[in-house]
Amino acid sequence: MNLCKCSQLFNSGYFHVQAKLPSNCSIVDQKKEPDEFGNGKFEAHLFNSSREELLLYYEKTNTQFFFSGLVIMFLNALLLFLILKLRRRKKYFIIILSACISLLLHGAGYLTASLQRYLMFHLSWLLTETWKCSFWPHLLLFDLGDKGSCLFFFILTLDRFLTVIFSHYCKSFTAKSCSKLIISLYVMLILQYIPLVAWRCLGEDRRTIILGFCYQMQYFSADYYFYHCMIMAIIATLNLLLYIVCILLMLIKRSIAVKITSTFFDIQQRRENVVLKRLFQMMLCTLLIHAVPLILLFVSSMHFVSILEPAHYFWVLQPIALSTHLFITCMINDEFHALFKSKLSNMLKNFKFLLFKQNAVSIAVVNRNNK
Repeated sequence: MNLCKCSQLFNSGYFHVQAKLPSNCSIVDQKKEPDEFGNGKFEAHLFNSSREELLLYYEKTNTQFFFSGLVIMFLNALLLFLILKLRRRKKYFIIILSACISLLLHGAGYLTASLQRYLMFHLSWLLTETWKCSFWPHLLLFDLGDKGSCLFFFILTLDRFLTVIFSHYCKSFTAKSCSKLIISLYVMLILQYIPLVAWRCLGEDRRTIILGFCYQMQYFSADYYFYHCMIMAIIATLNLLLYIVCILLMLIKRSIAVKITSTFFDIQQRRENVVLKRLFQMMLCTLLIHAVPLILLFVSSMHFVSILEPAHYFWVLQPIALSTHLFITCMINDEFHALFKSKLSNMLKNFKFLLFKQNAVSIAVVNRNNK
């Protein structure tokens, strides 16, 4: 049986049974009694083989989840370190800092999910009740990481859009007000997660048996995961549209300014050309490494397994792509670019000095032994 069959069985509820069964009665036992056509033995064999293949599939991807979490946390920790080293943290970098923290939480979610898988394999926690999944932190970390990163990317894009449209916008929306907005959004994201957990812990189906992996599609519902991915894909598409509108408005403004010839307008036009170039770079980043992974993740949540198999690549691709997008967005800024180059050059100098020192010590030891 291939992996598509396993995923179809899982999505159709083959592994989703009620916990009201007797304690001495297993799931396979419910399928052992054959009907008049002898289908019971076939279904029991089908369940056993699909369960083994599904476990093998998750075991193979566990290492991928672990190293993906390390990559996500390394990229965002490096970005966080560089932003904190900046002399002036403007509103632009405050928003990026908040998105960086969200992606750090997402990377931590992959690490805790990998640990949970490891325990499930070696302690044979194949099935569990739904309410017990509430105690695993990766569900909260995934939820905050997904929603927070997409929301703060949208705020960053909206900030660029309003800066281009309204000239007095920068004075009204300061760094202090931006910090208050971000803190309130984090509080809102945490508060919206509480009723979701309460619904799964106190609802009628809280004792529903699910697989012990405890992922969003299993823990909440397939519909919740579908709408969750759809909202993120819509936000990414809105980001792309806002950048396109900004570029079009800048092009229209530049075509009008070409007719006016003066020194002041020449300086302003050169400045607008730089802004237009940065907007175009940010639009390409948004399209290739933001919108496309989120749209693929949304399409994979629609259970087109034969078309998009396996879907776990899109789960891992999305936060790594967002981390890369965040890093490129910072590199567009001149101050951050100069800081990154200086830190990188200092690190290379220190590395060369350590190598030179080690070689000198080894040569001195060899010469002493020869004497």
